[in-house]
Amino acid sequence: MKFKNFYSALALLLATSIASQVQAQIGIGFRAGVLTSSQTFKEVVNGQEEEFDTDNITGYVVGIPLEIGLSKVLAFQTEVNYLRQGFARAENRSQLIPESKTTYDVFEVPVLAKIGWTSKRISIAAVVGPSFQYIASGRTEVTGFSTDLITIESRDDKIDFSQGVFEEITRTNIYGQAGAQLGIPAGGGKFVLDARYRFAITDQDARDDFEVRGQGASATLGYILTFGNY
Repeated sequence: MKFKNFYSALALLLATSIASQVQAQIGIGFRAGVLTSSQTFKEVVNGQEEEFDTDNITGYVVGIPLEIGLSKVLAFQTEVNYLRQGFARAENRSQLIPESKTTYDVFEVPVLAKIGWTSKRISIAAVVGPSFQYIASGRTEVTGFSTDLITIESRDDKIDFSQGVFEEITRTNIYGQAGAQLGIPAGGGKFVLDARYRFAITDQDARDDFEVRGQGASATLGYILTFGNY
C-alpha cells in the first residue's frame, strides 16, 4: 500500500512538472481582405471526360482567428470566416451561352498548422491545413443578349438549392489551404498579413458523371491580440 501511494505521488509530481513546462500563447483577433475564386468542371460525355475552366470573380473574406502558439516555431490557428466565392463564365454566342456570374455566401472553419519563426520584431510562418465550408446561400447573375435565333433575358436570381442543377450542389465541402503569414508586433498583439491558396478536396457536385472543384487565393490583413508567453 505504501508503494502504491509512493508511485501515485511520484506520477502526480511528474505530471505537474511536465504541465508546468508546457506554456502557450493564446491570440484572438479579426481579419479581412479580398478573395479571388473560380471553379473547374469535369463532365463525362459519351465515355470521354471533358474539362472546362471558368473565370475568376473577386469577393471578400472576413473572420475571427484563434491562435494557439506552442513555441517560437510551432502554432495552430483556427478561424470562423464568412466569405463570398464563386465563378464567372464569358459570353459565347455561337454556343448560346450568356455572360454569367455565380456567387456563394459561405461559412468556413479552417484548422491550420503554422511553422515558422517568431522574434521580438517580426514573425514569419508557413500555414497549411484543411478548411470546412458550408454554402449558406447564393445568387446567379446573367447578362442577356439577342440573336436571330434566340433572345436570352438578363436576370439576377437567388439560388434555390432544391431546384434544377443547384439541387446537385454539395453544400458542405472540404478545402485545403496553404500560404504564408507575416506578423508585426504592435501594442498587446500583432498585425498579420496573410496570403493563401485554397483548393477543393471534395467534389462539389453529387452527380456521378459531373465533377466540380473550386480554387482561389486570398490576401487579408488582421490584428491578433495575444495573451501569455511561450
